[in-house]
Amino acid sequence: GVGEAYQRQLLLSLEMYMVAVALIILFSDSMAALVFGQGQEPSPSWLLLFKVLGFAVSVPTLFLPLSFLSPVSLMGLVSIVVLSVVLAIDGLIKSSAPGSLWDPSPTTWAPQWSGFGLGFGLLMSGFSAHPIIPSLYRDMQQPALFGQMIDLAYLTAVGLYMAVATMGYLMFGSLVSDEVSKDLARTPHMPSLIYTSPSPRDMRRSRKPSS
Repeated sequence: GVGEAYQRQLLLSLEMYMVAVALIILFSDSMAALVFGQGQEPSPSWLLLFKVLGFAVSVPTLFLPLSFLSPVSLMGLVSIVVLSVVLAIDGLIKSSAPGSLWDPSPTTWAPQWSGFGLGFGLLMSGFSAHPIIPSLYRDMQQPALFGQMIDLAYLTAVGLYMAVATMGYLMFGSLVSDEVSKDLARTPHMPSLIYTSPSPRDMRRSRKPSS
């Protein structure tokens, strides 16, 4: 009925809102790491500016066709594959904990609730495609393959997410954060050339003559 249609619209809208908030937070953290590097904590005003920038960049994509956004989705897939490879290389290179796959950090089967909300939001962002499924179906050149495409997409996402989650938890244990890339950057004796590059501020500081 009409009431159930409104309820579905409300649930799907809330889902997309939570995913958007999680992605904007992730965008802000990534921009802060890129601009300031890992050795300096940005001020709240800078974090707010990055969040506003992420919002301004993401809103216009609502009015673009999915065929135009598909290369962006491919970039996201390539990014998580690269993160998985970098995580595995770092874990195999380092011989002692934390950050080693040869010497795993202490883990537990008991739930760890600290940071659960943000971590769950970031995880959910990879599976919350329900509101765009009708548009995706209409934009497909071969709609008959829609079921196979959905199965393959979600199986790929589950495999990549499980690989990153398993390696991250083994490498950092209960101290793992909601973004494993942060743990890689702040763990000593990691091969930094693999996963990071100097920030613009670090490059400017390196050009200054020492007194």
